[in-house]
Amino acid sequence: MNILQTFFIIKILFNFTVAQNLLSKSIFDIFTNNNVDTQLRAMKEENDKISAGIKIKIHTGYTLEFATTTDIPINEPEIIYHYIDNTKPLVMYIHGYREHPANESIRTVIGAYLDRGTDNIFLVDWSDLSFDSYLNLLLQVKDMARIIANTLDRLIELGLDLDTFHLIGHSMGAQMAGFVGKYSKYTLPRITGLDPAGPGFYLPTAEHINDKSAKFVDILHTDGGFYGALENTGTVDFFANGGKRAQPGCPFLGVPLTPTDLCNHWRSWRIYAESIKDPYAFPAVKCPSYRDYSEGNCKDNNVVYYGYSISTDVRGSYFFDTNDKSPYGKSFESSEIFR
Repeated sequence: MNILQTFFIIKILFNFTVAQNLLSKSIFDIFTNNNVDTQLRAMKEENDKISAGIKIKIHTGYTLEFATTTDIPINEPEIIYHYIDNTKPLVMYIHGYREHPANESIRTVIGAYLDRGTDNIFLVDWSDLSFDSYLNLLLQVKDMARIIANTLDRLIELGLDLDTFHLIGHSMGAQMAGFVGKYSKYTLPRITGLDPAGPGFYLPTAEHINDKSAKFVDILHTDGGFYGALENTGTVDFFANGGKRAQPGCPFLGVPLTPTDLCNHWRSWRIYAESIKDPYAFPAVKCPSYRDYSEGNCKDNNVVYYGYSISTDVRGSYFFDTNDKSPYGKSFESSEIFR
């Protein structure tokens, strides 16, 4: 994403006047115009406010319809640990900007895991904070990640099996997941980024999820260059239909932040959720570009299946095409690229 694209998207996502006012204040201004002790108290109050806005939503049951949910504050790891079944892997999912547990995006991913029945599935619910301005959240995302990382570290100390832990995030939640990996005392085994948020995270001096965030970082791109990131940013990067809009069945443009406009960005969690139910739905080919992939220049290259059960040995860039509606997956036999 270039600087002009970033400027355009961020201008949509938050009030530009507020952004100008905040960015015009330097650290020198903040700490010379006010008492330092007052500022430190304000910072602690802000951190407490952020912590209070994050909770772990624990789902137990075999289907979403009949599951029971328990909300636990993020700063209560001992209570959270009580709900972990150590005979199963723990999956922790961080939702995106302006999302709520009642939204289809979260229910679809959580529901797919519950239907599978092989994992603990915990939602990092930061919906009390996620409707703030995009700029404020850009400034707070690392603070949120530190809080989550501290709780995760404590869970590991209490006995969580780190080797089977899997952290997943969508949009800004994917970027947050990357920072959790950075701030944790432990090297996380796997982080999955579902169309990581692009605006503000890929400027020259900005930080973002990358291949150092965990031992294995798999990224899915569906709206690169708009709400999502197009840059290769993981251990392995998957590009559905080229990784950018318009995805099949989605319009190129819509009213900003409406379901129509977010169709391309949301396609990422739809694809991932489908892969939980069908691990062979998305055969992907290693290729240097989508053009080479589309022209059949890579059909003899390595093929892997994107999603839930991907091997952590995979590296590089992989491409695959999808249908325009559910089921989105094209099996190996039906995909035109292998003919």
